[in-house]
Amino acid sequence: MNIDNQFAPPLMLYDDECPLCNRFKQALDHIPGTDKINKVSIHNQNIYAIYPQLNPDECHETLHVLLEPDKILKGPAAIEYLIGLFPAVAKFCWLYESNMGKKAIDFFYKAADNYRKSKLNRCETCKKSRHL
Repeated sequence: MNIDNQFAPPLMLYDDECPLCNRFKQALDHIPGTDKINKVSIHNQNIYAIYPQLNPDECHETLHVLLEPDKILKGPAAIEYLIGLFPAVAKFCWLYESNMGKKAIDFFYKAADNYRKSKLNRCETCKKSRHL
């Protein structure tokens, strides 16, 4: 498979039309350790041609990180992977890998996702162009 560098794994799919998602992506751009992840908009149709295993509707619903063509992390698992890339967090990996840490990551993801969906539901422009 010949893949353009911008679409080479690992890559994170994000909604570039969502202000919250854009801020998350921009924050990641400034954190050492995350520069090796390609960030691709879910609205870029080329990504679905290159990786047909990606479902556009699912990508609109939840965060996806593609590690390999056949290994896709979604939602809290994607957040956990991204957190693990931060050099400072490596010292505390025992904490976020614990059962309580996983619950905290899951809670954080669900709260952020609910906030994102409520923002999208209030935005008239977003309602017209969203799958949510």
